[in-house]
Amino acid sequence: MPLLGVAAWQLDGIFLGTTQGRALRSAGVAAAVLYVATDLVLAPRFGNAGVWTAFLLMYAYRAAGLAAFWPGLVRVASAERTV
Repeated sequence: MPLLGVAAWQLDGIFLGTTQGRALRSAGVAAAVLYVATDLVLAPRFGNAGVWTAFLLMYAYRAAGLAAFWPGLVRVASAERTV
């Protein structure tokens, strides 16, 4: 679990530290929706292993969602630095 979650947790910290609440919310909602969809597909077929796989994939979904907001964060941070 730590290997799958480290990117999501690191990006959470960066986005929290830069007060990017909207990005955190959007990535969290998208990850939750994708988790539920994954769980609905995997749980009936694989049981508890499917639930855990969906849960672990949620970390990847969260990291991917925050990574999508990364260029905007860099742009905002760069603009603030030049002022």
